[in-house]
Amino acid sequence: MNAYIVAFKKPEDHPTATDDHISELSKRVEHQGGEIKHVYSSRTMRGFAATMPDALKDEFEANPAIKYVEPDGPVTTQ
Repeated sequence: MNAYIVAFKKPEDHPTATDDHISELSKRVEHQGGEIKHVYSSRTMRGFAATMPDALKDEFEANPAIKYVEPDGPVTTQ
């Protein structure tokens, strides 16, 4: 399993990008052996950081309510 950030579109940009949908997909992560590391619930970012199977990541990338799925890791500056 790898770590990813899953960011959802704004509800006004996609009708299924609701808090309930985010909760449903985060439960799927846990049911498939993954772990939710952090939930983002601000106006600027909605989604979660999680470790999850790559197959689930691929499925989420095809979900029209999801803006992007990207690898999670350290961020550094020079």
